Amino acid sequence: MARRWDGFYHGLAEDPIGAAAREGRRAGASGRGHAETPGAVTVWHLAFWRPIRGPRIFLIGFNKTATRSFTRLFRRNGISTVHWDRNRLVTRMLENLERGERIFAGYDRRYQAFADLTLMTPQRRVEGNRYFREMDRDYPGSSFILNTRPTEDWIASRMRHADGRMLRWDMALSGLSDADAVASLWRREKEDHERNVRSYFAGHPRFCEISIDSEDVPGQVSRLLARPIDAAHWSIVGATHGKPSRSVASPRTPPGPSTGVPPVSRPDVTS
Repeated sequence: MARRWDGFYHGLAEDPIGAAAREGRRAGASGRGHAETPGAVTVWHLAFWRPIRGPRIFLIGFNKTATRSFTRLFRRNGISTVHWDRNRLVTRMLENLERGERIFAGYDRRYQAFADLTLMTPQRRVEGNRYFREMDRDYPGSSFILNTRPTEDWIASRMRHADGRMLRWDMALSGLSDADAVASLWRREKEDHERNVRSYFAGHPRFCEISIDSEDVPGQVSRLLARPIDAAHWSIVGATHGKPSRSVASPRTPPGPSTGVPPVSRPDVTS
């Protein structure tokens, strides 16, 4: 079955050259192509392993602010983008900061854009977007997008995220006894972060605040990056409907498994 292309080859992230060669051998055997030729392997080599150089693009809003939608827009416009990476992205950020390396070392050779800088497990939550100053220091000339949405809509989406696991885990981590208290915590964090970002980037030519409710998100991205962006690839991906269940808001709900973030059983608002 053909793999879906949206700016990167799905399923080949760990060993793209070897996997592409295997795909090529299958294609050659079936008469669909000749990807075993040196030229074809070189194409895949360039697509995955030629180091990305120059400025980067950082989405420094929170999760649940169309991060998947921006990722899809970027990828389908030829911008290599990493999104969340199952907590590994922020984990690597923290390790790099501790070692005094570039904040995205290990990722910055393969990706130009970075989205959904969130680490969330039953043991801890880290909002990687707060390290925007370090991103600006380590990658001069880069572009920054503060992706945002109305706060109460954002809180409601976060409460529904992953069937309420994010809410339950944050209740356990913070010691708060109900969902309203967690909502107040998230509200303060969002307000503080957005205020700090606006203050730091005031007058910055490579900064743009984009509401996901805007009618011209691709146009704003295009003007910021000074390059054409095909608006046909913009849409809100994975919107969630409904309200959190009673069990989500109950402090007696178990915080979840002891390791990792369980798979999301249904899509949420562009986590």
